[in-house]
Amino acid sequence: FLSGTVVTGSTASSTVTVDGYGAASSTRNYGIYLVNAGTVLTSAGGNVVVTGVGGTGAAAENKGILMEADTAINATGSGSITVTGTGGGANSSLNAGIEMQTGTQIASVNGSVSVTGTGGGGATGTSNRGVSIGGSIKSTGSGSVSVAGTGGPGSGGDNQGVILERFGTGTVQEIKSSTGNVIVSGTAGGGSGSLGIKVNSVAGAPATISTGGSGSIALVADSMSLVTSAVISAPSVAIAPKTPGKNIDLGSASDTTANTLGLSQAELNTITTTTLGLGDANTASINLVAPITLPAGTTANATAAVINLNGNTISGGTVNTTQSGSPLIAVEQPAGAVVSDGDTRSFGAVILGSQS
Repeated sequence: FLSGTVVTGSTASSTVTVDGYGAASSTRNYGIYLVNAGTVLTSAGGNVVVTGVGGTGAAAENKGILMEADTAINATGSGSITVTGTGGGANSSLNAGIEMQTGTQIASVNGSVSVTGTGGGGATGTSNRGVSIGGSIKSTGSGSVSVAGTGGPGSGGDNQGVILERFGTGTVQEIKSSTGNVIVSGTAGGGSGSLGIKVNSVAGAPATISTGGSGSIALVADSMSLVTSAVISAPSVAIAPKTPGKNIDLGSASDTTANTLGLSQAELNTITTTTLGLGDANTASINLVAPITLPAGTTANATAAVINLNGNTISGGTVNTTQSGSPLIAVEQPAGAVVSDGDTRSFGAVILGSQS
């Protein structure tokens, strides 16, 4: 483990590489352990590569990488950061791939940031998160930021893929770039309450996923929960299931419907963007299960094999639809409407697009 230490590459071209593997004693066998304020891994302009694998102890907390309060992994200049953590443990709990506590950061300037975590814990474990973020993962310049997490397989549940959550009195839980693209991809683990992405924000300390300039955000998961105080902000935001053949239910209050990514009105309200992408060419269907309202000036581009309004309405912004399956148009149209291949026309707030 590292405590009160600054590790810096000797030259601008030097890569800082740290690998760690947990032991096999009963508990708390961390692969990489950064502890005490001021502990920093950083480069002088080169890349930083950190890999941690939790130990095989039968008890809890065999984390791949644990960053305790006010520790950091940084790269300066155009240096990139790659952090990979894999939780260990047998059939136990709290074996995160990567856990970042209050005041921690993984930060570049103009280099890319890639953070990948896989929860451990075995067949019956619980709370084995892929990437648990109580601090900041960011690029302060033009670097892209990618966070990918896979929850542990345990049947005990709460095995989140990627979760932003508050630790103690922390006020910053964020994934961001100043102007680069941001991608968050999550795969739920086993058991009840496990989600691909969970933004577990609280009042006064909102969890944030953001970028500016010409940057975009992509949220990719088969299930997600965006708590009402969360902030998702970018010029362009895209949301899609991770697995081909899954559905999206708009207006749904359920985050755990089988084979379906549910997005409620409250969750859509956390998103500030001018262009909102919903689904992709691999999405089986987009279903409007309740009326929803988009902010004025927002254009939503909905893409799926089939799109169904189910008698509900979308108001506020503009919606463009693209269907790759049959029938050509599955949205409900006003009586007497004539729609032909390649036709694009407006019915209220919905613009019906052509088959791709």
